[in-house]
Amino acid sequence: MLLKPEIILSQSSGDTLTHSIPDTTVYVPSDSSGGGLMAGGSCDNSMEWTSIGLNIVKCPPEGNVGIGVSFPLAKLHVEGGNTLLDERVGINTNANFGTLSISAAIEQIGTTVDIISPDDPEGWANQIRFSEGVGGVRQALRHIIADDYSSNNLVISPGYNLESGANRIVEVRGKLTACEIEVELESWCDFVFEENYQLMPLNELETFIKTHRHLPQIPSEEEVVNNRLNVGQMHYLQMLKIEELTLYTIEQQREIEALRAKKDDLKQLRREVEMLKELFKAVTVD
Repeated sequence: MLLKPEIILSQSSGDTLTHSIPDTTVYVPSDSSGGGLMAGGSCDNSMEWTSIGLNIVKCPPEGNVGIGVSFPLAKLHVEGGNTLLDERVGINTNANFGTLSISAAIEQIGTTVDIISPDDPEGWANQIRFSEGVGGVRQALRHIIADDYSSNNLVISPGYNLESGANRIVEVRGKLTACEIEVELESWCDFVFEENYQLMPLNELETFIKTHRHLPQIPSEEEVVNNRLNVGQMHYLQMLKIEELTLYTIEQQREIEALRAKKDDLKQLRREVEMLKELFKAVTVD
């Protein structure tokens, strides 16, 4: 059917189709409560689906689609309740990049979550970002998870101070509490108990300590402060020194037992000397 814009369509009963004013708007209300379809209009030339005076879907001439909102600000703007998306959601799947942004209202203080796919033109490729914003402007970047395109692979700051750099998997600046930590090592120091293991003589060990102010093989204070402490390596060296100390203790115990035996021998010799003295006196008197 071809109608001129000034033609008014209406139905006297049921209100199933009406064109009540001489413009380009067509109204199809479903009942007297205000629900129905409005297409076109001299004001904004938009298309609306309404129910009880509320906008369910609105398509303004800019090409945006709004659900539950009168003025959609994006290609798809959903407002006024939970949104359920089943299966996969694609964002710019035919292009080289795409961004999913979850943020608070522009005029509010809130957190923004950005999930960015590969080859983002702004240099934020392959990242998940959590940032704090005020008035729609990002104020502080709180958390970043990125791939090798960025120098930071994992950053959570401030407060939590969990970072990851090119040479470190995880870096924690602050206290770390764990129920159990496993450290992988390629070897252990049981070789100390081999028959051919040579302990440093105690006099040489004493000289080394007086000269360097730390044990052999143990890093100095300056090395630890400047180069940090390798926990796995330090546990290895500590166990090495404990095992060496055990061998020193065993050796000293042997020497103690030998000295104790000599002491007993000396006591026996002293008793024998005393007996000889008594015999000598008796012979001299006679």
